[in-house]
Amino acid sequence: MSLGVDRKQVIAERQRSQRHVQATLGFLALGSLVFGLAVYALAARLGLARDTARLIASAFLVAAILDAVVLYIWERLFPSPDGE
Repeated sequence: MSLGVDRKQVIAERQRSQRHVQATLGFLALGSLVFGLAVYALAARLGLARDTARLIASAFLVAAILDAVVLYIWERLFPSPDGE
């Protein structure tokens, strides 16, 4: 009996951990995108040259894309145990 309860606890903890990782990666991707757009939009106020602002914004955009790719791969490597 304890094996069934332990398995349910493990599955519940795994699902909670997966949601946490997914939320973290999603926030990182969104944050990178927002910061990149903010740097580009506020380049003059920040005292950045347009080319420098474009380079920094592009780096944040690449980071956002990579975070989204990692999130996609993570979901494929570690599917939810209940099939969701």
